Amino acid sequence: SFLPRPSVALFAVALTAPSSSWPKYYKTQRQLPATCRSIVSTSSWETLNFEDIEGKVAKKLTDNDVFAVLACIRAGSTVKKLKISGSNNVVGSGFEPLRGSVVLEQLDLMSTGQNEDASEKSRLPFDEECFVPILTSIVEAEGNSLKQLELPMPMRIEESNYLYSNPVLDSFLERYNQLLESRRLECSKCNNLCLDANRQEHQWIVSEKGNQMWGCQMFTCNKCTRNFCNSCRDIFGETHIDHCANCQKHYCVDCVFINGCESCSWYVCEGCAPNAGNCERCGLFKCCRETCNCCEKALCISCVEYHRCDGEGCSKVHCGDCVEDVQDVRVCDSCGKKLCSDCRFLDCVNDWKGACADCLSSIGTMPGLKDENEKLRKEIEDLKEELHVFW
Repeated sequence: SFLPRPSVALFAVALTAPSSSWPKYYKTQRQLPATCRSIVSTSSWETLNFEDIEGKVAKKLTDNDVFAVLACIRAGSTVKKLKISGSNNVVGSGFEPLRGSVVLEQLDLMSTGQNEDASEKSRLPFDEECFVPILTSIVEAEGNSLKQLELPMPMRIEESNYLYSNPVLDSFLERYNQLLESRRLECSKCNNLCLDANRQEHQWIVSEKGNQMWGCQMFTCNKCTRNFCNSCRDIFGETHIDHCANCQKHYCVDCVFINGCESCSWYVCEGCAPNAGNCERCGLFKCCRETCNCCEKALCISCVEYHRCDGEGCSKVHCGDCVEDVQDVRVCDSCGKKLCSDCRFLDCVNDWKGACADCLSSIGTMPGLKDENEKLRKEIEDLKEELHVFW
């Protein structure tokens, strides 16, 4: 199918029953309708990443939608890797079809991708009282396969800063640590036991209150899910696995490049700093690097000031060397809006009355004509409505 897997499942759900009715439908129906089975049979469901869905759709997902998708594909017996983030409407009850799963290997509730900026990643407002019992049922299931877990960032922030204590969550982390330790997992590089090689770190997933790494699974790569100890070093003395200071996920050097920024000293992964690289002016590795749309030079913010358009969906950015010559992205002295010429024009058109005199002048419109422009805009909208009714 040309559709992302979650979209295929949502399509099958839509042809079966409304998402809101799936929790009841799932409990009463032993077999899915033939149409639904036919659609989901066209895809493999070992990996399900909700980040594959278009951003606006992903942010509207609810627990009912997640429940319906997981129930539709029989996720409890099919999905090995599940990644999700980006919706403020999912609190955890939608993961009920995963209860007691023995095939789930990875659950990433901090998935990052096209739906979120680095500063807004992983804001899932999970309800621990609702969601943690589902996790517990997986960990306690005999023969379960869970080996990598990423808890949501809000949960991590609250616990690492002593904002509150949740006995249910504490109990789960203790069980999960016991599970991983009982497996006596070895380092994929040196074959020594990971915990034996890291005696200063006594847990697979940090559960110490106040620890900034609370909730982080320490020795498992988020991408390949292999385990590595911190004793294995390369010729430069670097560990084979490291964590990103922004998303706090751990990656091995074989999967994801993590490097330290010369400006902020943060070690960030490629996903959190897609523009990271060597500045073409100072030559240093920087995570705060931008590429000017005019001169196309990739320079860091330490070497040059950047002007980025604040217009919705606009990605125009000009460096300080070009901004005066280009005269495109600029800050209005009157209203303070930082927009490119195209976005400033649209901003004025959408609100002639609210547009300031300087913005109107910059797009070639006399401020005195804004009432007339607003009148014309309304007439055009009325004509469009009349034509729509006619047709």
